[in-house]
Amino acid sequence: FAYTPLFRSPTLPDQKAFSLQLNPVVETWVRIQVNGQPEHEMTLKSGEATSHRALKRIDLMVGNAGGLDLIFNGRPLERFGKSGEVVHLIFTSQGAEVKRPEKPKPP
Repeated sequence: FAYTPLFRSPTLPDQKAFSLQLNPVVETWVRIQVNGQPEHEMTLKSGEATSHRALKRIDLMVGNAGGLDLIFNGRPLERFGKSGEVVHLIFTSQGAEVKRPEKPKPP
């Protein structure tokens, strides 16, 4: 008699869910997209933490990099920029990647 599970997880074995918590220390605008779903824009006030889980990736645009503490898989991360700096972050199960806007080259 062989055991056959009635429910199979839709995830592949090599994919691991990860979590990202946003903890604003001052009012901060963010735009977040989880696993390719529709984007959400919000202005978070100090103390308004939000948590997100993903299997593939989280795209995060932060309008005030110095005003947001990030916790990735339960571990606090260093801030990715200064107060007022805009940064685009990409999170995967391997970690974070920072995409900074390219400065236009002088003519």
